[in-house]
Amino acid sequence: MGINISKGKAQNDSIDITQPKAVATYLVQMSSPVAQIGYLKTIARQLRLKKPSLAMQYCTEGLVLLQQLHNVENKNYLNADLLLTRADIYLGGGSYDTALVEVQKLKKIFPLDDMQQVWAGAIEGDVYGYQEVYEKASNAYFQALKILDKQDDLSLRSRIYNGMGTVYHVQADRPMAAKYYKKALDIRQERKEWSRMAPLYNNLGVLFRQEEQYDSAKYYYLEGIRVRQMIKDTAGIGGILNNLGAMYYFLGKYDTAITYYHDARELGVQSRDTSDIFTAELNLGGTYIKLEEYAKAKKYLEQAAISAEGNTHDVNEERLKYIYSVFYEKQGDYKNAYAKLKDYIIYYQKIKKRETRELTKDMEAKYENTKKEQEITILKQKRELQAATLQKKDLEITVQKKLRNWLILGTVLLLGLIGIIWTFYKKQQHINALLEEQKKAIEAQNKEKEVLLKEVHHRVKNNLQIISSLLNIQSRRIDHAPSKAAFKEIRNRIKSIALIHQKLYMNDDIANIDVVTYIQELVRNIMRSYSGQGKQLELDFDLKPLQLSLTTAVSLGLIVNELVSNCFKYAFVDAQKGKITISLDVVEGNKYLLSVADNGQGVDADILEQKRRSYGLSMILSLAKKMNGMFRLGPTKIGTLAEVEFENIEQNA
Repeated sequence: MGINISKGKAQNDSIDITQPKAVATYLVQMSSPVAQIGYLKTIARQLRLKKPSLAMQYCTEGLVLLQQLHNVENKNYLNADLLLTRADIYLGGGSYDTALVEVQKLKKIFPLDDMQQVWAGAIEGDVYGYQEVYEKASNAYFQALKILDKQDDLSLRSRIYNGMGTVYHVQADRPMAAKYYKKALDIRQERKEWSRMAPLYNNLGVLFRQEEQYDSAKYYYLEGIRVRQMIKDTAGIGGILNNLGAMYYFLGKYDTAITYYHDARELGVQSRDTSDIFTAELNLGGTYIKLEEYAKAKKYLEQAAISAEGNTHDVNEERLKYIYSVFYEKQGDYKNAYAKLKDYIIYYQKIKKRETRELTKDMEAKYENTKKEQEITILKQKRELQAATLQKKDLEITVQKKLRNWLILGTVLLLGLIGIIWTFYKKQQHINALLEEQKKAIEAQNKEKEVLLKEVHHRVKNNLQIISSLLNIQSRRIDHAPSKAAFKEIRNRIKSIALIHQKLYMNDDIANIDVVTYIQELVRNIMRSYSGQGKQLELDFDLKPLQLSLTTAVSLGLIVNELVSNCFKYAFVDAQKGKITISLDVVEGNKYLLSVADNGQGVDADILEQKRRSYGLSMILSLAKKMNGMFRLGPTKIGTLAEVEFENIEQNA
């Protein structure tokens, strides 16, 4: 029986599934326990997001009822359906590790081509996505799709496509995100699943707004509103209206943005959605600050503060305090502006500190568990090896004694000798097999350590990207050109370090960096950051294939970043075209030479002496010294040449 829920009621009768007594009465009327279990599973799935604790109660009742049944056809599959539903409830409630344990148990039970594997893979992908382990999320989704190619479950396929779109979206691969969002949307449109189409429209709207394709963004936002109006989802409309307002704000159409924010707030009041109310009021406050209408701005910021009380996240508190600091600054009240900015920094640090603490705690727990398991395994291996060694010695002594007796007894004991030799051979095989197992166990432990190290590099890269994004956001609010340039330089230095950690977790070798691809990608990133200057510069690479240690690669990357950035900033001031040559060669043994040359305007002796005292060149000198090297800079006949001679310091240690 298909049960669709509207405001907590079953569509084909008047049962309120949010009332356990009403559900219990309805269950009694059912003809079979199997039908009762199916009904409990259905309503548990329908309530998993709105009332997760009640959904878990119904799911548990279904499992208890199933355990009481005997000789039931497809009992394993009924049990799996309930367990998958329970995992989905854990996922919706944020208990990601528990959800992951549930689905991984199920994946070991069912055949690899079974639909239960697909459901488990979909939930597993969602879990890894929420945990920001995007490579594992993608692998889980693709494995599920591979099985699903032999099946015909379009609804499940759409869920997986949506998850894949989200994974690509948060990694800023927007073309791939759009591809999978649209695949999911096509299926939902074909099946007329309106309530599931609406979030996809909103996702596509956000994606195209980030791509600055505003016409497409507006189309998807309005389609999302149309669908939500059709299914009477007022709260969902409020969220899209806030997004539409934000789009017009970015376009500089503040009056239109304000209209959408007011509409979002009004709908939030009607549906009692405090999140939409708070977001709309905060957006209105920020927009009126931009319009210098400070009385209105103050009114909405004060309302946002009331809406946030006891019903918001630290991140919203952080946003509110930051906008308040801007509000006071624009009016010249620098005392209050400073106080609010200080509060904002405290909140930001608190959030980051908590995230760091949780990450550290999680990694520490994993490390301790792994360490204990390794110690137990190694101890067990040592004992087995000692036992095997003693057994081998005892056996050798026994064989020697028996050989002496056999020589005395002669041919009478020949058959006994053959039997003992055969026994010795089998025991030797057993010892060899044991040693081989120990070798494989050690290799597995090393592989696990590599995975953990890659995860650390991945987390470091993500944190550096967050810092770079925060600097980018802050620089947009700065009109002072030298300060803006300083922010760009800092971001480029952070990106050069983040790129190294990205290379480490993506490569099989987690100890060394492939310098050729790293320098090429780093220089092209720098070129993109200066692309708005209207210059057409040619890059020429002459790089020997080298593998350098992490410490050396970080220092070298910062030096390359500084030298190439200087070329863009100073070498071609009036020229529209030019050439930058980057080369890397082996001098001898563990010594290497990096050269960065340009055919620009060059630099005279006085300016060169001033630049030697600058922060950038001071940093290069310090880094070169750290690598037991030296730095040379001077004019040439056609431009400027910078050289750094250095050592691979960890290799030399």
